[in-house]
Amino acid sequence: MTSDLSVTNGLDALLRKHRGALAWSPGEVIGEWSRLPPIDDLVALRDGLNVALCGMGGAKAVELTRLLLGCYPVVKPHDPDTYVRALASVFEGLPADLGPMVVRAVSTAKDLLPTRAVVAATCEEAVKPRQDAKRAVLAYLEEYERRRTTKLTVQRATREHVEKVMKEAGYK
Repeated sequence: MTSDLSVTNGLDALLRKHRGALAWSPGEVIGEWSRLPPIDDLVALRDGLNVALCGMGGAKAVELTRLLLGCYPVVKPHDPDTYVRALASVFEGLPADLGPMVVRAVSTAKDLLPTRAVVAATCEEAVKPRQDAKRAVLAYLEEYERRRTTKLTVQRATREHVEKVMKEAGYK
């Protein structure tokens, strides 16, 4: 299954604009010389991703579970009510706009009814790009805060300073 960062709440342009910066991984260091995206964009991305990661809730989750069951007209679960509740509990934490993609991915993978674990793994895979983008945004915001609270001391090399250092080192 492929997933992208597209969301339905108007963040698409910002996500495309900063796709390179959002490809950051936790192992990479964001330091004092790292170029940061504009803070206004980062705040908008953080707020938008918080909304985009909200779960869909109960009614929509049950509807998606029934849609998934409808993809298997011949196969019936042993206890349909328990199966629907079990899968709906997984779908509840999934953003609503990713639901149809997950149902499509799960239903085209096998001829047997998917287990709760399979659906949960597919949901995690679908949400991962947004979670990774949010982690990157939070890391950049932390660096902004660090830079704001820590005075970076960078001495500008003026002509007088260079001449002084050269003279002290024995150069004329």
